[in-house]
Amino acid sequence: MAGIAFPGWQAMTGMLLLAFLSVSMYWQYSASCVPGISVQNANSLTRAKSPRRHGQGRKVYLDVGGFIGDTLEAFFERYEQNFKPSQFPGTPARPQDFDEVYVFEPNPNNYDGPNSRYKAIADKGHKYKLLKLAAFDKEGNLTFTGGGDGGSLMANNKQNGVTVKTIDFSNWLRTNFEEEDFVMCKIDCEGSEFPIMRRLIADGSLCFCDRLSVEFHALLINKKTNTIVTHDRDLYADRMAPPAYPIDKDVQCVLWSTHEDVPYYYCTMPRVVQFMREACKPGTGYPMEKWF
Repeated sequence: MAGIAFPGWQAMTGMLLLAFLSVSMYWQYSASCVPGISVQNANSLTRAKSPRRHGQGRKVYLDVGGFIGDTLEAFFERYEQNFKPSQFPGTPARPQDFDEVYVFEPNPNNYDGPNSRYKAIADKGHKYKLLKLAAFDKEGNLTFTGGGDGGSLMANNKQNGVTVKTIDFSNWLRTNFEEEDFVMCKIDCEGSEFPIMRRLIADGSLCFCDRLSVEFHALLINKKTNTIVTHDRDLYADRMAPPAYPIDKDVQCVLWSTHEDVPYYYCTMPRVVQFMREACKPGTGYPMEKWF
């Protein structure tokens, strides 16, 4: 299975430690903030789904963070280019072969605003269901702030925000779909991906998305030089420091959509998720991808 290439036993040891620390921190977090999460839930990661033959069940596409509908439009109109279905057995050959398409977008300025593409997409005969909800790690109401392509639930400054309803995405996923369904998940929600992914890992639901694309919005910044710390030219592929980079007071993990400091493990999350996706049983989850 394709995935991260480990250069040696030191890197493997470091990766295992990152995975352990990430899940351990979420167990501590969830004990006070998300009732019902336990070590037993997290340990069920690789047995969340049974091996199955591709082609059984429904074909489902989830666009989590639909914004104005640009990625939904790309799904329908540039499907082969973005998703390369022939390379991933079980993937529908065409967008019209999906049984269900859902879009999560909580901000009315996006789905009803002057730049919204949702009506135009529907007018072309494309079928989808718009859920005016924010995917998160729990149900409730939160303040969505910001505009442009940087609106977020994660900003500390809540001025001029709009109150939106949130759902527990992991629970929604497991409640609405079965093990035999083929589910493709695109998650791009300006920082909310971190609590979402923590919850998916802790619930043992990370393999429920057969194909998974996540846009992670954290960067390691050297505050002294005001430069990005990375060892990969493609920031979308690896927004974190080299394994041996000394972490000191000058380096901080920053949520680039809000320009606010966040816990350091946010910047390790891409590697942790990719590593844990490798633990999905054959037929229940491909390595993490980047579609847009």
